Amino acid sequence: AFTVMICFASLSLGKPGSKHYGRVMVANLDVFVIVFASGAAYGLMLYAGIPFQSLVLVLPFLLIGIGIDNAYVMTAGFDRSDKSLPIEERMYETGFSSGMSITVTTLTNVVALLFGSMTKIQAV
Repeated sequence: AFTVMICFASLSLGKPGSKHYGRVMVANLDVFVIVFASGAAYGLMLYAGIPFQSLVLVLPFLLIGIGIDNAYVMTAGFDRSDKSLPIEERMYETGFSSGMSITVTTLTNVVALLFGSMTKIQAV
């Protein structure tokens, strides 16, 4: 399933026929970071003695959906930036234009996960 996600993210973020593979690398690294972070979190929680439940197996897919969303927002912001500017200014403009969208979606996700943590279901 992760292979399908990596392929979809690479194809949708990358430009077919382009000689620049930066977007494909962003998509791949975004998925890999989330997978490794999920594995580390599972290991830490199991080491702490928190029981593992099968419901938690859905979390990496949820986290990839949340994480890849920010990659799409950043690449769209980079595409909208002025191509005549140096790369440093384009990155600044990208962060400036995409920052509020990423902040709002992150805060929404945090609030949703906090409400989810108040349920009676115990899981990692």
